[in-house]
Amino acid sequence: MGKNILVQRRGRGFFIFRAPTHRRLHPTGYNSVDGHSTGFVRDLLHEVARGAPLARLVVGSNNDVYIPAPEGMYVGQSIEIGSEAPAETGNIKSLGRIPEGTMICNIELRPGDGGTLARSSGSFALVVSHTPAGTELRMPSGRTIHVNDKCRAMIGVVAGAGRTEKPFLKATEGADTSTRASLQPSDGIRLLVEKWATSRLARLGGLNAAQRDRE
Repeated sequence: MGKNILVQRRGRGFFIFRAPTHRRLHPTGYNSVDGHSTGFVRDLLHEVARGAPLARLVVGSNNDVYIPAPEGMYVGQSIEIGSEAPAETGNIKSLGRIPEGTMICNIELRPGDGGTLARSSGSFALVVSHTPAGTELRMPSGRTIHVNDKCRAMIGVVAGAGRTEKPFLKATEGADTSTRASLQPSDGIRLLVEKWATSRLARLGGLNAAQRDRE
């Protein structure tokens, strides 16, 4: 009996393929603060349907900002936002001021959109060069794009990189492995086979060549 393939079942919109967006804590993205500002990490939170931890930042006059946390961020860490901020993990800078070769995440595609690129767990982009067309970035897919120098990004790699590293991708693969292990001959069966082979060789050793060929 046939069945629908995975793509067909996903397109049907069943609840196991829908992200529970109604249970999210808060919209994520940078605030609209211009110039240089400072803040600190108030808390690291877990959000349903998000593989990376969510950082709750306090920036400026007690304004809370929620963004995917990079690796190495901790509660109480001081952060800086602005073009003059040092290129350290957790700081937010304009792409035009980030040194080449730096790993960044939470990248704005357009100035002021709050960050739309490299936000999933373990993802990051690499600053390749600064050109007249904008900052050249190498995305997680390997594709190279040019982004406006005024767009902001966070220094670092999004946390939760090992989320997709599982021992078995499907339940059937684990079942097949256990079945193959159970089909290995036991010690008793191995001894019987060895005993039979030894007696067989001894019997053949007492026969002449013609009889051995018939055997």
